[in-house]
Amino acid sequence: MKILRTVFLVVVTSLCLLNSQSALAVCPAADLDGDCYVAVPDLIIFVGQWLDWGDPNACTLSADLFGVDCEVLNDDFSVLSSLWHQCSNTYDPDCVWASQTQCHGDGDSGGSLGPGDLNILEAAILSSYPDAAYDPRADFSRDGGVGVMDLFEFLYWMDHGTLPSDCPPGRTPPRWPGCWLEPTQCYGDVNWSGTVNTADQTWLVDSWGLSYPHLSYNPCADFNRDGTVNTDDLNIMILYFEKDLSLYPPCSEGGTWPPL
Repeated sequence: MKILRTVFLVVVTSLCLLNSQSALAVCPAADLDGDCYVAVPDLIIFVGQWLDWGDPNACTLSADLFGVDCEVLNDDFSVLSSLWHQCSNTYDPDCVWASQTQCHGDGDSGGSLGPGDLNILEAAILSSYPDAAYDPRADFSRDGGVGVMDLFEFLYWMDHGTLPSDCPPGRTPPRWPGCWLEPTQCYGDVNWSGTVNTADQTWLVDSWGLSYPHLSYNPCADFNRDGTVNTDDLNIMILYFEKDLSLYPPCSEGGTWPPL
Protein backbone atom coordinates (compact mmCIF):
# COMPACT_ATOMS: atom_id res chain seq x y z
CA MET A 1 0.00 0.00 0.00
CA LYS A 2 2.82 2.43 0.82
CA ILE A 3 4.40 1.77 -2.58
CA LEU A 4 1.10 2.34 -4.37
CA ARG A 5 0.51 5.53 -2.38
CA THR A 6 3.99 6.78 -3.26
CA VAL A 7 3.47 6.04 -6.95
CA PHE A 8 0.11 7.81 -6.85
CA LEU A 9 1.62 10.90 -5.25
CA VAL A 10 4.41 10.99 -7.83
CA VAL A 11 1.91 10.78 -10.70
CA VAL A 12 -0.32 13.50 -9.22
CA THR A 13 2.66 15.77 -8.60
CA SER A 14 3.91 15.28 -12.17
CA LEU A 15 0.49 16.10 -13.61
CA CYS A 16 0.27 19.24 -11.49
CA LEU A 17 3.68 20.37 -12.68
CA LEU A 18 2.74 19.76 -16.31
CA ASN A 19 -0.51 21.68 -15.95
CA SER A 20 1.19 24.60 -14.23
CA GLN A 21 3.86 24.77 -16.92
CA SER A 22 1.17 24.81 -19.61
CA ALA A 23 -0.88 27.50 -17.93
CA LEU A 24 1.97 29.71 -16.77
CA ALA A 25 4.37 30.30 -19.63
CA VAL A 26 7.40 32.55 -19.38
CA CYS A 27 6.88 35.58 -21.62
CA PRO A 28 9.54 36.46 -24.23
CA ALA A 29 12.24 38.82 -22.99
CA ALA A 30 11.12 41.52 -25.44
CA ASP A 31 7.50 41.43 -24.23
CA LEU A 32 7.38 44.90 -22.72
CA ASP A 33 3.62 45.26 -22.25
CA GLY A 34 3.02 41.95 -20.44
CA ASP A 35 0.78 40.12 -22.95
CA CYS A 36 3.36 37.41 -23.78
CA TYR A 37 3.35 38.51 -27.42
CA VAL A 38 6.08 40.64 -29.02
CA ALA A 39 4.42 43.09 -31.40
CA VAL A 40 3.79 46.76 -32.18
CA PRO A 41 2.81 47.80 -28.61
CA ASP A 42 6.19 46.57 -27.42
CA LEU A 43 7.93 48.46 -30.21
CA ILE A 44 6.16 51.66 -29.14
CA ILE A 45 7.43 51.23 -25.58
CA PHE A 46 10.91 50.49 -26.92
CA VAL A 47 10.96 53.61 -29.10
CA GLY A 48 9.86 55.65 -26.11
CA GLN A 49 12.99 54.57 -24.24
CA TRP A 50 15.39 54.71 -27.20
CA LEU A 51 18.83 56.13 -26.23
CA ASP A 52 17.73 56.50 -22.60
CA TRP A 53 20.20 55.50 -19.89
CA GLY A 54 20.27 55.10 -16.16
CA ASP A 55 21.99 53.60 -13.13
CA PRO A 56 22.93 49.95 -13.87
CA ASN A 57 22.52 49.16 -10.16
CA ALA A 58 18.92 50.41 -10.10
CA CYS A 59 17.81 50.30 -13.72
CA THR A 60 14.15 51.08 -14.51
CA LEU A 61 14.40 50.79 -18.31
CA SER A 62 12.29 47.83 -19.43
CA ALA A 63 13.68 48.18 -22.97
CA ASP A 64 17.23 47.44 -21.78
CA LEU A 65 17.10 43.91 -23.19
CA PHE A 66 20.78 43.18 -23.82
CA GLY A 67 23.20 43.05 -20.93
CA VAL A 68 22.96 45.16 -17.80
CA ASP A 69 24.31 48.51 -18.97
CA CYS A 70 20.98 50.29 -18.45
CA GLU A 71 21.10 51.85 -21.92
CA VAL A 72 18.66 51.29 -24.80
CA LEU A 73 20.77 50.92 -27.92
CA ASN A 74 21.22 48.81 -31.07
CA ASP A 75 21.97 45.61 -29.13
CA ASP A 76 18.61 45.91 -27.39
CA PHE A 77 16.86 46.43 -30.72
CA SER A 78 18.51 43.26 -32.02
CA VAL A 79 16.93 41.33 -29.17
CA LEU A 80 13.52 42.86 -29.91
CA SER A 81 13.72 42.06 -33.62
CA SER A 82 14.88 38.48 -32.99
CA LEU A 83 11.79 37.85 -30.84
CA TRP A 84 9.36 39.72 -33.10
CA HIS A 85 5.89 38.12 -33.17
CA GLN A 86 6.83 35.45 -30.66
CA CYS A 87 3.98 34.34 -28.42
CA SER A 88 5.11 32.12 -25.57
CA ASN A 89 1.82 30.98 -24.05
CA THR A 90 -0.05 29.06 -26.73
CA TYR A 91 -2.69 28.01 -24.19
CA ASP A 92 -3.77 31.58 -23.52
CA PRO A 93 -6.16 33.07 -26.11
CA ASP A 94 -5.29 36.59 -24.99
CA CYS A 95 -1.70 35.89 -26.03
CA VAL A 96 -2.42 33.96 -29.23
CA TRP A 97 -5.18 36.30 -30.42
CA ALA A 98 -3.01 39.38 -30.00
CA SER A 99 -1.58 38.57 -33.44
CA GLN A 100 -2.93 40.77 -36.23
CA THR A 101 -2.83 37.88 -38.73
CA GLN A 102 -3.99 34.92 -36.60
CA CYS A 103 -7.65 35.27 -37.56
CA HIS A 104 -6.76 34.66 -41.21
CA GLY A 105 -5.32 31.19 -40.62
CA ASP A 106 -1.94 32.18 -39.20
CA GLY A 107 -1.87 29.75 -36.28
CA ASP A 108 1.80 30.21 -35.48
CA SER A 109 1.57 34.02 -35.85
CA GLY A 110 4.46 34.01 -38.29
CA GLY A 111 2.88 36.54 -40.65
CA SER A 112 2.32 34.05 -43.50
CA LEU A 113 0.69 30.66 -44.03
CA GLY A 114 2.56 27.39 -44.33
CA PRO A 115 2.82 23.76 -43.15
CA GLY A 116 3.17 24.79 -39.51
CA ASP A 117 -0.21 26.55 -39.56
CA LEU A 118 -1.82 23.56 -41.29
CA ASN A 119 -0.42 21.17 -38.67
CA ILE A 120 -1.88 23.30 -35.87
CA LEU A 121 -5.27 23.33 -37.61
CA GLU A 122 -5.32 19.58 -38.36
CA ALA A 123 -4.51 18.69 -34.75
CA ALA A 124 -7.44 20.74 -33.43
CA ILE A 125 -10.10 20.34 -36.16
CA LEU A 126 -13.64 19.64 -34.94
CA SER A 127 -12.75 20.35 -31.32
CA SER A 128 -14.14 22.95 -28.97
CA TYR A 129 -13.24 24.39 -25.60
CA PRO A 130 -12.63 22.71 -23.12
CA ASP A 131 -11.73 19.62 -25.20
CA ALA A 132 -8.12 18.55 -24.79
CA ALA A 133 -7.58 18.88 -28.55
CA TYR A 134 -8.86 22.46 -28.68
CA ASP A 135 -6.13 24.94 -29.57
CA PRO A 136 -6.88 28.68 -29.63
CA ARG A 137 -4.18 29.11 -32.28
CA ALA A 138 -6.44 27.22 -34.73
CA ASP A 139 -9.61 29.03 -33.63
CA PHE A 140 -9.47 31.70 -36.33
CA SER A 141 -13.09 32.74 -35.74
CA ARG A 142 -12.38 33.05 -31.98
CA ASP A 143 -15.67 31.47 -30.99
CA GLY A 144 -14.40 28.60 -28.84
CA GLY A 145 -14.44 25.95 -31.57
CA VAL A 146 -12.25 24.77 -34.45
CA GLY A 147 -14.45 23.67 -37.35
CA VAL A 148 -15.12 23.82 -41.07
CA MET A 149 -15.29 27.60 -40.91
CA ASP A 150 -11.71 27.75 -39.65
CA LEU A 151 -10.59 25.28 -42.31
CA PHE A 152 -12.08 27.41 -45.07
CA GLU A 153 -10.56 30.56 -43.58
CA PHE A 154 -7.13 28.94 -43.82
CA LEU A 155 -7.77 27.69 -47.38
CA TYR A 156 -9.09 31.06 -48.52
CA TRP A 157 -6.06 33.04 -47.38
CA MET A 158 -3.69 30.28 -48.50
CA ASP A 159 -5.06 30.80 -51.99
CA HIS A 160 -4.92 34.58 -51.78
CA GLY A 161 -1.32 35.07 -50.67
CA THR A 162 -0.50 38.11 -48.54
CA LEU A 163 -2.33 38.22 -45.22
CA PRO A 164 -3.95 41.49 -44.14
CA SER A 165 -2.85 42.61 -40.68
CA ASP A 166 -6.31 43.63 -39.52
CA CYS A 167 -7.32 41.02 -36.92
CA PRO A 168 -8.85 42.74 -33.89
CA PRO A 169 -6.98 42.33 -30.61
CA GLY A 170 -7.92 39.76 -28.01
CA ARG A 171 -11.24 37.96 -27.96
CA THR A 172 -12.98 40.26 -30.44
CA PRO A 173 -14.17 38.15 -33.41
CA PRO A 174 -13.03 39.01 -36.95
CA ARG A 175 -15.25 41.22 -39.11
CA TRP A 176 -16.52 38.26 -41.20
CA PRO A 177 -15.23 35.12 -42.98
CA GLY A 178 -12.71 35.71 -45.75
CA CYS A 179 -14.86 34.06 -48.42
CA TRP A 180 -17.50 36.75 -47.89
CA LEU A 181 -15.11 39.07 -49.68
CA GLU A 182 -15.45 37.05 -52.88
CA PRO A 183 -17.44 38.69 -55.71
CA THR A 184 -19.14 35.37 -56.61
CA GLN A 185 -19.78 33.74 -53.21
CA CYS A 186 -23.32 35.06 -52.85
CA TYR A 187 -24.29 33.29 -56.11
CA GLY A 188 -23.37 29.82 -54.83
CA ASP A 189 -19.62 29.78 -55.37
CA VAL A 190 -18.45 28.05 -52.18
CA ASN A 191 -14.82 27.52 -53.20
CA TRP A 192 -14.28 30.92 -54.90
CA SER A 193 -13.53 29.28 -58.26
CA GLY A 194 -15.61 31.81 -60.19
CA THR A 195 -18.30 29.30 -61.18
CA VAL A 196 -21.06 27.35 -59.44
CA ASN A 197 -20.69 23.62 -60.09
CA THR A 198 -20.86 20.16 -58.48
CA ALA A 199 -17.91 20.91 -56.19
CA ASP A 200 -19.90 23.73 -54.61
CA GLN A 201 -22.90 21.44 -54.41
CA THR A 202 -20.89 18.95 -52.35
CA TRP A 203 -19.86 21.59 -49.84
CA LEU A 204 -23.47 22.78 -49.57
CA VAL A 205 -24.66 19.25 -48.77
CA ASP A 206 -21.95 18.83 -46.12
CA SER A 207 -23.22 21.91 -44.29
CA TRP A 208 -26.91 21.38 -44.97
CA GLY A 209 -29.27 22.38 -42.16
CA LEU A 210 -26.49 23.66 -39.93
CA SER A 211 -26.27 27.05 -38.27
CA TYR A 212 -23.46 29.04 -36.68
CA PRO A 213 -21.72 28.15 -34.34
CA HIS A 214 -21.98 24.43 -35.23
CA LEU A 215 -18.48 23.12 -35.97
CA SER A 216 -19.54 21.85 -39.41
CA TYR A 217 -21.32 25.07 -40.41
CA ASN A 218 -19.62 26.52 -43.49
CA PRO A 219 -20.15 30.26 -43.98
CA CYS A 220 -18.92 29.95 -47.57
CA ALA A 221 -22.01 27.82 -48.29
CA ASP A 222 -24.23 30.39 -46.57
CA PHE A 223 -24.96 32.44 -49.69
CA ASN A 224 -27.45 34.84 -48.10
CA ARG A 225 -25.16 35.15 -45.05
CA ASP A 226 -27.85 34.71 -42.44
CA GLY A 227 -26.04 32.14 -40.29
CA THR A 228 -27.85 29.03 -41.59
CA VAL A 229 -27.40 26.78 -44.63
CA ASN A 230 -30.88 25.83 -45.84
CA THR A 231 -33.33 25.90 -48.76
CA ASP A 232 -32.76 29.62 -49.30
CA ASP A 233 -29.11 28.89 -50.11
CA LEU A 234 -30.05 25.89 -52.25
CA ASN A 235 -32.42 28.04 -54.31
CA ILE A 236 -29.63 30.54 -54.92
CA MET A 237 -27.31 27.77 -56.08
CA ILE A 238 -29.93 26.34 -58.44
CA LEU A 239 -30.59 29.77 -59.93
CA TYR A 240 -26.93 30.39 -60.81
CA PHE A 241 -25.71 26.82 -61.36
CA GLU A 242 -23.11 26.72 -64.18
CA LYS A 243 -24.01 30.22 -65.32
CA ASP A 244 -21.50 32.88 -66.37
CA LEU A 245 -21.17 34.85 -63.14
CA SER A 246 -19.24 37.62 -64.86
CA LEU A 247 -22.59 38.79 -66.23
CA TYR A 248 -23.83 39.60 -62.73
CA PRO A 249 -22.78 42.41 -60.37
CA PRO A 250 -20.16 41.47 -57.75
CA CYS A 251 -21.40 40.37 -54.36
CA SER A 252 -21.27 42.95 -51.61
CA GLU A 253 -18.36 42.40 -49.24
CA GLY A 254 -18.99 41.07 -45.76
CA GLY A 255 -22.12 40.90 -43.68
CA THR A 256 -23.27 40.71 -40.07
CA TRP A 257 -20.82 38.69 -37.99
CA PRO A 258 -21.34 36.78 -35.83
CA PRO A 259 -24.72 36.00 -37.42
CA LEU A 260 -27.74 37.11 -35.39
